[in-house]
Amino acid sequence: MPPFYLLREVKKLKKGIIGVLVLAIVVFSGSLEAIKAEFPTYELLVQAAAEKSPYVDYGSVLVLVTYNGGGVDTLSTENFSTKLNAQIVPPGGSALSIIEVYNQGGGYYYLHVEPLGSWKSGVYHFPIIVSVPGYNAKGQTLVKLEVQ
Repeated sequence: MPPFYLLREVKKLKKGIIGVLVLAIVVFSGSLEAIKAEFPTYELLVQAAAEKSPYVDYGSVLVLVTYNGGGVDTLSTENFSTKLNAQIVPPGGSALSIIEVYNQGGGYYYLHVEPLGSWKSGVYHFPIIVSVPGYNAKGQTLVKLEVQ
């Protein structure tokens, strides 16, 4: 009689473990949905204008970052980037990278950009990407910079 009793208890235990696993999966997947709901993506509006003075080695980009009409003025260099493989450059030119970011307040930022190689005469087209990972906020724009 004891072996059958143990077998019955083992079967109950297996059912219990499977039930706990199923419950854990349901609860965990529900938690993932709750986490997604807690962190929606916020779209930043990013606007920019650029120029290249012949008297300096860098290009200047004025960027305005807003959310719901208000300036986002808490960003730093780490929040700005560009995509090196998503640029149009003059013949013989190279992609631009952001070298410095200056916060001007009110959502305005002054960026210095320079090519990975040397400047070539013509028009550069490049994206400015703004992201704030802690708040799941992001935005981007395309910039045109003409070099004489």
